[in-house]
Amino acid sequence: MFDSILTSSLKHSMKLYGPTISRVAFDPSNREHLESARSFLKEGRWGNVQFLCEEPYRTVPETVIRKLTLNSIDKLLELEEKSQ
Repeated sequence: MFDSILTSSLKHSMKLYGPTISRVAFDPSNREHLESARSFLKEGRWGNVQFLCEEPYRTVPETVIRKLTLNSIDKLLELEEKSQ
């Protein structure tokens, strides 16, 4: 009886080892990454791409938001310099 319980619990445990989600570094110049970030900001869940938490940030949302903000500021400043 113990063997059947053990075998049964092992079969259920095996379900935990399904496919894992691939995570990548957020690239604010990548359209798919931007779409996934927009999905998170609008709906609270990532789109088709999920991201890694990168140093020095403490969470994935912080990583994405800060990298996106810094990239946007850089682009705005570039545009301003070109228009002068």
